[in-house]
Amino acid sequence: MKNYISKIKAVTLIAMMVFLPINLSSAWHSYSDMEDTDKIGESYPDSWRTPHISPEDTAEDEKRKGSEYEDASQKSSESIIRRVMDRIVIAVVKFISGIKEWVNNMRLSFFFNMLSNIVESGEISERMEIIEDEDASHEDRVEGMKSLTLMLLSREVCMDRGEEGEFQLGIDEREEVANAVIDNISLLSDTGDKELVLERLWVFAGSDPDICEKTRERIQSVIEEDFVNERNERIWNEFSVFVMENQRELSEADEEVFYSVLSSLPEDMLPPLIIFEEDTAIPSLGGYDVFSRKVMMRTNNPKVLFHEIGHFVDYNGLSREENRQWEELWGSSRRIEDYGKPDGIANRTEDFAVLYDSYVTDTLGFTLQTIENTRESGRDVRLRKIEFMAELFSHESSSGSKDLTYVYEIQGISGEFPPVEVQEDISVVRKTVALTEQEIDGETYMLPDFNDVYEEEVF
Repeated sequence: MKNYISKIKAVTLIAMMVFLPINLSSAWHSYSDMEDTDKIGESYPDSWRTPHISPEDTAEDEKRKGSEYEDASQKSSESIIRRVMDRIVIAVVKFISGIKEWVNNMRLSFFFNMLSNIVESGEISERMEIIEDEDASHEDRVEGMKSLTLMLLSREVCMDRGEEGEFQLGIDEREEVANAVIDNISLLSDTGDKELVLERLWVFAGSDPDICEKTRERIQSVIEEDFVNERNERIWNEFSVFVMENQRELSEADEEVFYSVLSSLPEDMLPPLIIFEEDTAIPSLGGYDVFSRKVMMRTNNPKVLFHEIGHFVDYNGLSREENRQWEELWGSSRRIEDYGKPDGIANRTEDFAVLYDSYVTDTLGFTLQTIENTRESGRDVRLRKIEFMAELFSHESSSGSKDLTYVYEIQGISGEFPPVEVQEDISVVRKTVALTEQEIDGETYMLPDFNDVYEEEVF
Protein backbone atom coordinates (compact mmCIF):
# COMPACT_ATOMS: atom_id res chain seq x y z
CA MET A 1 0.00 0.00 0.00
CA LYS A 2 2.84 2.38 0.89
CA ASN A 3 4.51 1.68 -2.44
CA TYR A 4 1.22 2.42 -4.23
CA ILE A 5 0.84 5.77 -2.43
CA SER A 6 4.46 6.63 -3.20
CA LYS A 7 3.86 5.96 -6.88
CA ILE A 8 0.80 8.26 -6.89
CA LYS A 9 2.82 11.01 -5.21
CA ALA A 10 5.62 10.58 -7.75
CA VAL A 11 3.21 10.74 -10.71
CA THR A 12 1.54 13.86 -9.25
CA LEU A 13 4.89 15.57 -8.70
CA ILE A 14 6.07 14.79 -12.24
CA ALA A 15 2.75 16.07 -13.67
CA MET A 16 3.12 19.33 -11.75
CA MET A 17 6.69 19.76 -12.95
CA VAL A 18 5.69 19.16 -16.56
CA PHE A 19 2.30 20.86 -16.93
CA LEU A 20 2.48 23.82 -14.58
CA PRO A 21 5.43 25.46 -16.39
CA ILE A 22 3.58 24.94 -19.67
CA ASN A 23 0.48 26.68 -18.31
CA LEU A 24 2.48 29.55 -16.88
CA SER A 25 4.61 29.81 -20.02
CA SER A 26 1.45 30.01 -22.10
CA ALA A 27 0.10 32.74 -19.84
CA TRP A 28 3.35 34.72 -20.09
CA HIS A 29 3.90 34.39 -23.85
CA SER A 30 0.34 35.54 -24.52
CA TYR A 31 1.35 38.97 -23.34
CA SER A 32 5.14 39.07 -23.69
CA ASP A 33 4.96 40.73 -27.12
CA MET A 34 3.00 43.60 -25.57
CA GLU A 35 6.02 44.60 -23.51
CA ASP A 36 7.63 46.24 -26.55
CA THR A 37 7.40 49.97 -25.86
CA ASP A 38 6.73 50.80 -29.50
CA LYS A 39 3.69 48.48 -29.52
CA ILE A 40 2.43 49.94 -26.29
CA GLY A 41 2.81 53.41 -27.77
CA GLU A 42 0.74 52.50 -30.82
CA SER A 43 -2.42 52.65 -28.73
CA TYR A 44 -1.80 56.30 -27.80
CA PRO A 45 -1.65 59.55 -29.85
CA ASP A 46 1.57 60.38 -31.69
CA SER A 47 2.27 63.23 -29.32
CA TRP A 48 2.35 60.72 -26.43
CA ARG A 49 4.54 58.20 -28.24
CA THR A 50 7.24 60.77 -29.01
CA PRO A 51 6.58 63.89 -26.96
CA HIS A 52 7.68 67.07 -28.76
CA ILE A 53 8.36 70.10 -26.60
CA SER A 54 8.42 73.35 -28.55
CA PRO A 55 10.53 76.27 -27.41
CA GLU A 56 7.33 78.15 -26.57
CA ASP A 57 6.13 75.51 -24.09
CA THR A 58 6.33 76.51 -20.51
CA ALA A 59 7.96 74.39 -17.85
CA GLU A 60 4.49 73.59 -16.56
CA ASP A 61 3.36 72.31 -19.96
CA GLU A 62 6.44 70.12 -20.23
CA LYS A 63 5.72 68.65 -16.82
CA ARG A 64 2.08 68.00 -17.69
CA LYS A 65 2.85 66.23 -20.98
CA GLY A 66 5.54 64.12 -19.39
CA SER A 67 3.10 63.15 -16.61
CA GLU A 68 0.41 62.14 -19.12
CA TYR A 69 2.84 59.90 -20.96
CA GLU A 70 3.99 58.26 -17.73
CA ASP A 71 0.39 57.72 -16.56
CA ALA A 72 -0.57 56.09 -19.85
CA SER A 73 2.48 53.83 -19.83
CA GLN A 74 1.84 52.90 -16.20
CA LYS A 75 -1.80 52.00 -16.89
CA SER A 76 -0.77 49.87 -19.85
CA SER A 77 1.88 48.09 -17.77
CA GLU A 78 -0.59 47.52 -14.96
CA SER A 79 -3.09 46.06 -17.44
CA ILE A 80 -0.47 43.65 -18.81
CA ILE A 81 0.59 42.59 -15.31
CA ARG A 82 -3.03 42.06 -14.26
CA ARG A 83 -3.74 39.87 -17.28
CA VAL A 84 -0.60 37.83 -16.76
CA MET A 85 -1.45 37.36 -13.07
CA ASP A 86 -5.00 36.33 -14.04
CA ARG A 87 -3.60 33.68 -16.35
CA ILE A 88 -1.17 32.43 -13.70
CA VAL A 89 -3.85 32.22 -10.98
CA ILE A 90 -6.31 30.46 -13.29
CA ALA A 91 -3.65 28.05 -14.56
CA VAL A 92 -2.59 27.10 -11.01
CA VAL A 93 -6.15 26.70 -9.70
CA LYS A 94 -7.23 24.65 -12.72
CA PHE A 95 -4.15 22.46 -12.44
CA ILE A 96 -4.75 21.73 -8.75
CA SER A 97 -8.45 21.12 -9.43
CA GLY A 98 -7.51 18.76 -12.26
CA ILE A 99 -5.38 16.70 -9.88
CA LYS A 100 -8.26 16.53 -7.38
CA GLU A 101 -10.69 15.52 -10.11
CA TRP A 102 -8.32 12.82 -11.32
CA VAL A 103 -8.06 11.40 -7.78
CA ASN A 104 -11.86 11.49 -7.38
CA ASN A 105 -12.38 9.73 -10.71
CA MET A 106 -9.91 7.03 -9.65
CA ARG A 107 -11.87 6.54 -6.44
CA LEU A 108 -15.19 6.42 -8.32
CA SER A 109 -13.85 3.89 -10.81
CA PHE A 110 -12.60 1.69 -7.97
CA PHE A 111 -15.97 1.98 -6.21
CA PHE A 112 -18.00 1.13 -9.33
CA ASN A 113 -15.74 -1.83 -10.13
CA MET A 114 -16.26 -3.14 -6.61
CA LEU A 115 -20.07 -2.84 -6.96
CA SER A 116 -19.91 -4.48 -10.37
CA ASN A 117 -18.11 -7.45 -8.85
CA ILE A 118 -20.73 -7.68 -6.09
CA VAL A 119 -23.53 -7.80 -8.68
CA GLU A 120 -21.77 -10.36 -10.88
CA SER A 121 -20.80 -12.61 -7.97
CA GLY A 122 -24.35 -12.84 -6.65
CA GLU A 123 -23.56 -11.15 -3.33
CA ILE A 124 -26.75 -9.09 -3.58
CA SER A 125 -28.83 -12.21 -3.01
CA GLU A 126 -26.62 -13.15 -0.08
CA ARG A 127 -27.04 -9.73 1.52
CA MET A 128 -30.79 -9.85 1.04
CA GLU A 129 -30.87 -13.24 2.74
CA ILE A 130 -28.92 -11.78 5.66
CA ILE A 131 -31.34 -8.91 6.28
CA GLU A 132 -34.28 -11.36 6.24
CA ASP A 133 -32.52 -13.95 8.42
CA GLU A 134 -33.76 -13.57 11.99
CA ASP A 135 -30.84 -15.67 13.26
CA ALA A 136 -28.27 -13.23 11.83
CA SER A 137 -26.91 -10.57 14.15
CA HIS A 138 -28.73 -7.26 14.31
CA GLU A 139 -25.56 -5.45 13.30
CA ASP A 140 -25.08 -7.58 10.17
CA ARG A 141 -28.69 -7.08 9.10
CA VAL A 142 -28.47 -3.30 9.50
CA GLU A 143 -25.19 -3.14 7.58
CA GLY A 144 -26.78 -5.25 4.87
CA MET A 145 -29.64 -2.76 4.51
CA LYS A 146 -27.27 0.18 4.31
CA SER A 147 -25.08 -1.46 1.67
CA LEU A 148 -28.05 -2.52 -0.46
CA THR A 149 -29.56 0.96 -0.54
CA LEU A 150 -26.14 2.35 -1.45
CA MET A 151 -26.14 0.04 -4.48
CA LEU A 152 -29.47 1.47 -5.58
CA LEU A 153 -28.02 4.97 -5.46
CA SER A 154 -24.75 4.00 -7.09
CA ARG A 155 -26.59 2.52 -10.01
CA GLU A 156 -28.25 5.91 -10.56
CA VAL A 157 -24.96 7.81 -10.30
CA CYS A 158 -23.32 5.44 -12.76
CA MET A 159 -26.19 5.82 -15.21
CA ASP A 160 -25.80 9.61 -14.96
CA ARG A 161 -22.17 9.26 -15.95
CA GLY A 162 -23.17 7.33 -19.07
CA GLU A 163 -21.59 4.06 -17.95
CA GLU A 164 -24.55 1.68 -18.27
CA GLY A 165 -22.24 -1.16 -19.16
CA GLU A 166 -20.14 -0.90 -16.00
CA PHE A 167 -22.81 -1.31 -13.36
CA GLN A 168 -26.52 -1.80 -13.81
CA LEU A 169 -29.12 -3.60 -11.73
CA GLY A 170 -32.19 -4.85 -13.58
CA ILE A 171 -35.54 -3.34 -12.62
CA ASP A 172 -36.69 -6.58 -10.98
CA GLU A 173 -33.58 -6.67 -8.78
CA ARG A 174 -33.99 -3.01 -7.85
CA GLU A 175 -37.63 -3.54 -6.90
CA GLU A 176 -36.72 -6.63 -4.88
CA VAL A 177 -33.94 -4.82 -3.00
CA ALA A 178 -36.14 -1.80 -2.19
CA ASN A 179 -39.04 -3.93 -0.94
CA ALA A 180 -36.78 -6.18 1.14
CA VAL A 181 -35.38 -3.11 2.90
CA ILE A 182 -38.87 -1.66 3.49
CA ASP A 183 -40.08 -5.02 4.88
CA ASN A 184 -37.33 -4.90 7.51
CA ILE A 185 -37.30 -1.16 8.21
CA SER A 186 -38.25 -1.82 11.87
CA LEU A 187 -34.72 -3.18 12.39
CA LEU A 188 -33.40 0.36 12.18
CA SER A 189 -33.78 1.43 15.79
CA ASP A 190 -31.01 4.02 15.47
CA THR A 191 -32.43 7.27 14.10
CA GLY A 192 -29.27 8.02 12.15
CA ASP A 193 -29.31 4.65 10.37
CA LYS A 194 -32.99 5.01 9.57
CA GLU A 195 -32.50 8.51 8.16
CA LEU A 196 -29.63 7.30 6.00
CA VAL A 197 -31.57 4.36 4.54
CA LEU A 198 -34.72 6.42 3.91
CA GLU A 199 -32.69 9.20 2.28
CA ARG A 200 -31.32 6.70 -0.21
CA LEU A 201 -34.67 5.02 -0.80
CA TRP A 202 -36.40 8.34 -1.48
CA VAL A 203 -33.77 9.52 -3.94
CA PHE A 204 -34.01 6.12 -5.65
CA ALA A 205 -37.82 6.42 -5.78
CA GLY A 206 -37.65 9.89 -7.29
CA SER A 207 -34.88 9.31 -9.80
CA ASP A 208 -35.55 5.84 -11.20
CA PRO A 209 -38.32 6.11 -13.84
CA ASP A 210 -38.77 2.33 -14.00
CA ILE A 211 -39.80 1.84 -10.37
CA CYS A 212 -43.43 0.83 -9.96
CA GLU A 213 -45.88 3.15 -8.25
CA LYS A 214 -46.60 0.65 -5.47
CA THR A 215 -42.95 0.57 -4.37
CA ARG A 216 -42.73 4.36 -4.54
CA GLU A 217 -45.85 4.67 -2.38
CA ARG A 218 -44.43 2.24 0.19
CA ILE A 219 -41.25 4.32 0.52
CA GLN A 220 -43.32 7.51 0.74
CA SER A 221 -45.52 6.01 3.45
CA VAL A 222 -42.54 5.08 5.66
CA ILE A 223 -41.10 8.58 5.35
CA GLU A 224 -44.43 10.22 6.18
CA GLU A 225 -44.90 8.01 9.22
CA ASP A 226 -41.54 8.79 10.83
CA PHE A 227 -40.19 12.07 9.48
CA VAL A 228 -42.90 14.32 8.03
CA ASN A 229 -44.17 16.83 10.58
CA GLU A 230 -45.93 20.17 10.75
CA ARG A 231 -42.66 21.98 9.99
CA ASN A 232 -41.81 20.25 6.68
CA GLU A 233 -45.27 18.99 5.69
CA ARG A 234 -46.16 21.83 3.30
CA ILE A 235 -42.96 21.40 1.26
CA TRP A 236 -43.41 17.61 1.21
CA ASN A 237 -47.04 17.75 0.07
CA GLU A 238 -46.58 20.41 -2.62
CA PHE A 239 -43.18 19.53 -4.10
CA SER A 240 -42.42 15.96 -2.93
CA VAL A 241 -39.17 17.37 -1.57
CA PHE A 242 -38.12 15.67 1.66
CA VAL A 243 -36.65 18.21 4.09
CA MET A 244 -35.00 16.13 6.79
CA GLU A 245 -34.12 17.79 10.09
CA ASN A 246 -30.73 16.54 11.23
CA GLN A 247 -30.51 17.51 14.91
CA ARG A 248 -31.94 20.90 13.97
CA GLU A 249 -35.59 21.86 13.64
CA LEU A 250 -36.94 24.05 10.87
CA SER A 251 -38.18 27.35 12.23
CA GLU A 252 -41.11 29.12 10.60
CA ALA A 253 -38.67 31.55 8.94
CA ASP A 254 -36.53 28.67 7.64
CA GLU A 255 -39.55 26.94 6.14
CA GLU A 256 -40.76 30.15 4.50
CA VAL A 257 -37.42 30.70 2.75
CA PHE A 258 -37.17 27.09 1.56
CA TYR A 259 -40.77 27.21 0.35
CA SER A 260 -40.22 30.49 -1.54
CA VAL A 261 -37.12 29.20 -3.32
CA LEU A 262 -38.70 25.87 -4.30
CA SER A 263 -41.94 27.57 -5.44
CA SER A 264 -40.00 29.79 -7.84
CA LEU A 265 -38.20 26.99 -9.67
CA PRO A 266 -39.38 24.77 -12.55
CA GLU A 267 -40.41 21.30 -11.39
CA ASP A 268 -37.48 19.57 -13.10
CA MET A 269 -35.01 21.64 -11.04
CA LEU A 270 -36.31 20.54 -7.63
CA PRO A 271 -33.96 18.30 -5.61
CA PRO A 272 -35.60 15.29 -3.95
CA LEU A 273 -33.85 15.79 -0.62
CA ILE A 274 -32.72 18.72 1.56
CA ILE A 275 -30.93 18.03 4.83
CA PHE A 276 -31.21 20.83 7.37
CA GLU A 277 -28.06 20.37 9.42
CA GLU A 278 -26.89 21.55 12.79
CA ASP A 279 -24.32 24.36 12.63
CA THR A 280 -21.29 22.08 13.05
CA ALA A 281 -22.41 19.25 10.73
CA ILE A 282 -20.75 20.64 7.58
CA PRO A 283 -17.84 23.10 7.26
CA SER A 284 -19.59 25.52 4.91
CA LEU A 285 -23.04 27.11 4.84
CA GLY A 286 -24.22 24.54 2.33
CA GLY A 287 -23.15 21.49 0.37
CA TYR A 288 -24.22 18.95 -2.22
CA ASP A 289 -23.63 15.20 -2.16
CA VAL A 290 -23.34 13.66 -5.62
CA PHE A 291 -24.08 10.08 -4.53
CA SER A 292 -27.24 10.72 -2.53
CA ARG A 293 -28.31 13.80 -4.53
CA LYS A 294 -28.97 15.61 -1.27
CA VAL A 295 -28.65 19.32 -0.69
CA MET A 296 -27.20 20.09 2.74
CA MET A 297 -27.99 23.38 4.44
CA ARG A 298 -27.09 24.94 7.77
CA THR A 299 -28.57 28.34 6.97
CA ASN A 300 -31.83 29.67 5.58
CA ASN A 301 -29.93 31.93 3.18
CA PRO A 302 -31.81 31.69 -0.17
CA LYS A 303 -28.65 32.44 -2.18
CA VAL A 304 -26.86 29.47 -0.62
CA LEU A 305 -29.87 27.23 -1.31
CA PHE A 306 -30.01 28.35 -4.95
CA HIS A 307 -26.26 27.67 -5.24
CA GLU A 308 -26.57 24.09 -3.97
CA ILE A 309 -29.62 23.46 -6.16
CA GLY A 310 -27.43 24.67 -9.01
CA HIS A 311 -25.12 21.73 -8.29
CA PHE A 312 -28.12 19.38 -8.37
CA VAL A 313 -29.24 20.79 -11.75
CA ASP A 314 -25.70 20.52 -13.11
CA TYR A 315 -25.36 16.85 -12.17
CA ASN A 316 -28.92 15.74 -12.96
CA GLY A 317 -30.74 18.29 -15.12
CA LEU A 318 -28.54 18.82 -18.16
CA SER A 319 -28.76 16.93 -21.43
CA ARG A 320 -25.61 15.60 -23.08
CA GLU A 321 -25.64 18.55 -25.49
CA GLU A 322 -26.02 21.04 -22.63
CA ASN A 323 -23.17 19.35 -20.77
CA ARG A 324 -20.99 19.66 -23.86
CA GLN A 325 -21.89 23.34 -24.26
CA TRP A 326 -21.04 24.13 -20.64
CA GLU A 327 -17.74 22.23 -20.89
CA GLU A 328 -16.82 24.45 -23.85
CA LEU A 329 -17.81 27.63 -22.01
CA TRP A 330 -15.78 26.69 -18.95
CA GLY A 331 -12.85 25.59 -21.10
CA SER A 332 -12.81 28.95 -22.89
CA SER A 333 -12.75 30.88 -19.58
CA ARG A 334 -9.23 32.30 -19.29
CA ARG A 335 -9.70 35.58 -17.46
CA ILE A 336 -11.16 36.38 -14.03
CA GLU A 337 -14.00 38.34 -15.65
CA ASP A 338 -15.07 35.20 -17.55
CA TYR A 339 -16.41 33.72 -14.30
CA GLY A 340 -19.44 34.74 -12.25
CA LYS A 341 -17.11 34.84 -9.25
CA PRO A 342 -13.53 33.64 -8.72
CA ASP A 343 -14.93 30.47 -7.05
CA GLY A 344 -15.89 29.26 -10.52
CA ILE A 345 -12.24 28.83 -11.52
CA ALA A 346 -12.01 25.64 -9.45
CA ASN A 347 -13.97 23.36 -11.80
CA ARG A 348 -16.85 23.35 -14.25
CA THR A 349 -19.42 22.29 -11.64
CA GLU A 350 -18.54 25.15 -9.30
CA ASP A 351 -18.58 27.57 -12.23
CA PHE A 352 -22.08 26.34 -13.11
CA ALA A 353 -23.40 26.69 -9.55
CA VAL A 354 -21.90 30.20 -9.20
CA LEU A 355 -23.48 31.34 -12.49
CA TYR A 356 -26.78 29.71 -11.53
CA ASP A 357 -27.01 31.48 -8.16
CA SER A 358 -25.83 34.79 -9.68
CA TYR A 359 -28.53 34.52 -12.35
CA VAL A 360 -31.38 33.87 -9.89
CA THR A 361 -30.16 36.40 -7.32
CA ASP A 362 -30.52 39.39 -9.65
CA THR A 363 -30.78 38.51 -13.34
CA LEU A 364 -31.09 42.09 -14.56
CA GLY A 365 -28.23 43.50 -12.47
CA PHE A 366 -25.94 40.56 -13.27
CA THR A 367 -26.68 40.83 -17.01
CA LEU A 368 -26.08 44.59 -17.16
CA GLN A 369 -22.83 44.25 -15.22
CA THR A 370 -21.70 41.47 -17.56
CA ILE A 371 -22.50 43.52 -20.68
CA GLU A 372 -20.44 46.39 -19.27
CA ASN A 373 -17.55 44.02 -18.51
CA THR A 374 -17.80 42.59 -22.02
CA ARG A 375 -17.46 46.04 -23.57
CA GLU A 376 -14.52 46.94 -21.35
CA SER A 377 -12.58 43.68 -21.77
CA GLY A 378 -13.66 42.63 -25.25
CA ARG A 379 -14.46 39.15 -23.90
CA ASP A 380 -18.00 37.76 -23.96
CA VAL A 381 -17.55 34.34 -22.27
CA ARG A 382 -19.59 35.32 -19.21
CA LEU A 383 -22.31 36.82 -21.41
CA ARG A 384 -22.48 33.51 -23.29
CA LYS A 385 -22.91 31.78 -19.92
CA ILE A 386 -25.86 34.05 -19.10
CA GLU A 387 -27.26 33.16 -22.53
CA PHE A 388 -26.92 29.48 -21.53
CA MET A 389 -28.80 30.09 -18.24
CA ALA A 390 -31.59 31.99 -20.00
CA GLU A 391 -32.01 29.02 -22.36
CA LEU A 392 -32.03 26.65 -19.40
CA PHE A 393 -34.99 28.51 -17.86
CA SER A 394 -36.73 28.95 -21.22
CA HIS A 395 -40.18 27.66 -22.16
CA GLU A 396 -42.82 28.37 -24.77
CA SER A 397 -45.80 30.67 -24.26
CA SER A 398 -49.19 28.97 -23.83
CA SER A 399 -49.96 29.64 -27.50
CA GLY A 400 -46.56 28.29 -28.53
CA SER A 401 -45.90 31.42 -30.54
CA LYS A 402 -43.08 32.92 -28.48
CA ASP A 403 -40.03 31.81 -26.52
CA LEU A 404 -40.10 32.90 -22.89
CA THR A 405 -37.71 32.60 -19.97
CA TYR A 406 -37.63 33.31 -16.25
CA VAL A 407 -35.64 36.12 -14.67
CA TYR A 408 -35.23 36.53 -10.92
CA GLU A 409 -34.49 38.85 -8.05
CA ILE A 410 -34.10 37.92 -4.39
CA GLN A 411 -35.41 40.68 -2.16
CA GLY A 412 -34.26 40.91 1.45
CA ILE A 413 -30.54 40.22 1.12
CA SER A 414 -27.60 42.56 0.68
CA GLY A 415 -23.86 42.24 0.18
CA GLU A 416 -21.74 39.65 -1.58
CA PHE A 417 -21.89 35.86 -1.21
CA PRO A 418 -22.56 34.95 1.49
CA PRO A 419 -24.77 38.01 1.95
CA VAL A 420 -23.63 40.38 4.65
CA GLU A 421 -27.20 40.75 5.84
CA VAL A 422 -30.24 38.48 5.55
CA GLN A 423 -33.45 40.21 6.53
CA GLU A 424 -36.46 38.49 8.08
CA ASP A 425 -38.77 39.36 5.19
CA ILE A 426 -37.24 37.54 2.21
CA SER A 427 -39.04 37.01 -1.08
CA VAL A 428 -38.17 35.71 -4.53
CA VAL A 429 -39.50 37.71 -7.47
CA ARG A 430 -39.82 35.80 -10.74
CA LYS A 431 -40.75 37.46 -14.01
CA THR A 432 -41.66 35.71 -17.23
CA VAL A 433 -40.11 37.69 -20.09
CA ALA A 434 -39.52 37.23 -23.80
CA LEU A 435 -36.31 35.48 -24.88
CA THR A 436 -35.09 37.35 -27.95
CA GLU A 437 -32.09 37.81 -30.21
CA GLN A 438 -30.17 40.91 -29.16
CA GLU A 439 -27.16 42.48 -30.85
CA ILE A 440 -24.38 43.75 -28.59
CA ASP A 441 -21.26 45.25 -30.20
CA GLY A 442 -21.81 43.34 -33.43
CA GLU A 443 -22.46 39.92 -31.80
CA THR A 444 -25.89 38.27 -31.51
CA TYR A 445 -27.11 36.70 -28.25
CA MET A 446 -30.35 35.05 -27.08
CA LEU A 447 -31.06 37.03 -23.91
CA PRO A 448 -34.04 37.98 -21.73
CA ASP A 449 -35.89 41.10 -22.89
CA PHE A 450 -36.46 42.75 -19.52
CA ASN A 451 -38.88 45.26 -21.07
CA ASP A 452 -41.19 42.58 -22.49
CA VAL A 453 -42.75 41.17 -19.29
CA TYR A 454 -45.55 38.62 -19.52
CA GLU A 455 -46.03 37.82 -15.85
CA GLU A 456 -44.58 38.76 -12.46
CA GLU A 457 -44.87 36.51 -9.39
CA VAL A 458 -43.65 36.99 -5.84
CA PHE A 459 -42.89 33.92 -3.75
